[in-house]
Amino acid sequence: PMPPRAPIAVWLGSYPGDLRRAFQAARRDDFDLVAAATTDSQLDPRTLTRSAIRHLRVHLRGLGLSLAQLTVELPGRGLADPARADEAFERLKATLELARQLEAPHAGVTLAGIGDPATADLARELLAGAADLADHQRVRLSVFDPVDAGEDLLRLLDQLDCPWLRVGLDLAAQPAPPAEPLAARIGDVFVRDVAPTAAGPREVPLGRGQVPVRETLACIAAAADDPLWIIRYDDPARPVDALRLAREHVAGWLCGG
Repeated sequence: PMPPRAPIAVWLGSYPGDLRRAFQAARRDDFDLVAAATTDSQLDPRTLTRSAIRHLRVHLRGLGLSLAQLTVELPGRGLADPARADEAFERLKATLELARQLEAPHAGVTLAGIGDPATADLARELLAGAADLADHQRVRLSVFDPVDAGEDLLRLLDQLDCPWLRVGLDLAAQPAPPAEPLAARIGDVFVRDVAPTAAGPREVPLGRGQVPVRETLACIAAAADDPLWIIRYDDPARPVDALRLAREHVAGWLCGG
């Protein structure tokens, strides 16, 4: 029998233009799964009406697309930023509710500061609350730590013991394949590559940068239970076919090609 097709989504924010154009571009690039940030004004669950959600669901179905993941993508410490923690938590709550309404099985949230004594208690408190929300909505929630997706986060997930919580990973910030205990807890992965330049790291097509993409994907695929691969390219100067080619590369690598 053929192995099951790996779930590979595309980040809608990688496409220029509004949401409808992004949907059409994703379909043109032969994706059937999409992921998006609810910090995008067009997908802000706090302003979407029930009618708009219904129309969005019908529109996706008509294009042959499924929404795989919604992410609350916040700057700095994200959910654990003391200046915006209450607002961020309400946004996460609304995002998980929207994910359930749109039948998106996964969600993501930015959270840093678990290992910093100044914010550790707040981060732990908010993540415990996030676990309750994810459990209530039955949506798998991946936690993206842009500073250090490592031992502190893993320990906290073990303490919370919530089957709906996973580690999120952005390969642009991952210098090496993760160790097995971490790899086994990974849920959602932003798949992208970066190369060093005089002005700092810059995104490049997969395989042309310094990220060991193929080895990292193999490591995660061998350890994790049903990870979601999200093709992402934030640099607006990306080559036209970069997202489609990345999907083909990832699909091939995951099948052992």
